[in-house]
Amino acid sequence: MRALRELAVAIAGRLIGFLARLVPRSPKIWVFGAPANSFGENSKHLFIEASAQVPEICAVWLSGDARLVEHLQRLGFCAHLRRSLSGLWIAARAGYHFTSSYASDSNEYLTRGAVLVSLWHGIPLKRIEFDIQQGPLRALFHQPTAWQRHIAQAYLFRRPDYLLSTSPWVSSELLAPAFRVPTLQCLDLGYPRDDVLAADESAAMEHIRRYSTQPAIALADEVRSRGGDFCLYLPTWRDHEPNFMTHVAAHLQVLNAALAQRDVLLVIKLHINTPAPAITGIGALSHLRLLPSTEDIYPWLRLAARLITDYSSVAYDYLLLDRPLVIFAPDESAYVSNSRSFYPLMQEIVLGPWVSDGAALADALFDDARQLAFAPARQRARDRLFAYPAGGAARRICDWARSLPRSR
Repeated sequence: MRALRELAVAIAGRLIGFLARLVPRSPKIWVFGAPANSFGENSKHLFIEASAQVPEICAVWLSGDARLVEHLQRLGFCAHLRRSLSGLWIAARAGYHFTSSYASDSNEYLTRGAVLVSLWHGIPLKRIEFDIQQGPLRALFHQPTAWQRHIAQAYLFRRPDYLLSTSPWVSSELLAPAFRVPTLQCLDLGYPRDDVLAADESAAMEHIRRYSTQPAIALADEVRSRGGDFCLYLPTWRDHEPNFMTHVAAHLQVLNAALAQRDVLLVIKLHINTPAPAITGIGALSHLRLLPSTEDIYPWLRLAARLITDYSSVAYDYLLLDRPLVIFAPDESAYVSNSRSFYPLMQEIVLGPWVSDGAALADALFDDARQLAFAPARQRARDRLFAYPAGGAARRICDWARSLPRSR
């Protein structure tokens, strides 16, 4: 049944895409989307900037979530359901499609003829896309079946016209080879999601209040009522072990005791693909709070006093704040063997203490002298990874898009 549904969608999508080529595109219509029908990542922050600061264009958010579309419309934005008649028409007319992952964020069948810009979602430590050498995704990228390549996962093989990056080094050494695009197609303009890291705390709080869900707003209010000093834990997705969090519950219980002694909260936001049962065993811990997995994490990064992560790109974003950071990797061997290997060049970049158990995590997180010792290495990493460490990425991208010959 699922296969028939995928086939029907692919046939209908290609037919609509073929007919849409008869429709003239407008360089003044820009459409945006994000994975899993969320409102976040680089697409969100660029969409907000374009909506407010580029009056001559029509910025449109496309999503499969009717509640999100209604919410954005109430905020005064232009938003449509991706597969509604209006959503299909706008996608077919748009001169630009901006996505955070793949063409499916907007509408993969209606990007031909538009300028497709992948804003991507992070500087990779782990191998991505066509650089993946082992694990469940290797065969998909290197030996896809005809069904995967043309029907079920066709969006993975739609190469962008332009790929956003944070520096020339990131473009040439990481992103261009991984996506199999020429370096000249990489835009070294920085990530719009990092712009909020350059804002003050009140702006970050206002961002949460305006764009987040009620559970997230309530958690932000709780954090502020306690003085505002909290830690953030952002574990990434495991290709081979979706329920990874069930294996770290004991470590988090040890960390919770250290947090309780200091009366500091740990806010946890799981990867959007992590299943809900994975949090069994940690939800009742006194100083742990769960942020909905669909929430935009970047305003929270700006507010967090300390960060715990693992193989996630958020560690590099957090460098821009120069705050205490711990890499918590209790499953490093299993991850490298069964999920993804790391880029050798990225393993040379030192961000902070690398620990594998709850006791060591608690010690490293609150050892300010140890954290300070990593300051020179963090500065070297910032210099290599960020051409524009002071924000302003969304504005630069808008200026770039407006400057293309087709946008005049």
